[in-house]
Amino acid sequence: MIKVDENTCIGCGACMAIAPENFDFNDAGLSTVISQEITDSAREACGACPVGAIVIEATQETAPSIEEVVETESKIVEFPSATEEETEEKAA
Repeated sequence: MIKVDENTCIGCGACMAIAPENFDFNDAGLSTVISQEITDSAREACGACPVGAIVIEATQETAPSIEEVVETESKIVEFPSATEEETEEKAA
């Protein structure tokens, strides 16, 4: 979920320049969310906000599924640890 803290927003328009499909000015001249679609440009706009007024919160829809987590974990490579002999050689 994309949120804009209107108490923090200064209305600079950076988010609208980066992600016009997600943000627009409200009647007070501050940023408001017009689309909850979390795209790369929405993430970029969140990071570009000079006062940190934009937050993207993980929701059930944006959180990775258990299948994605398992797939990621299965890609982790374990490197062999040093043998006792190698450890002793390094210590000497």
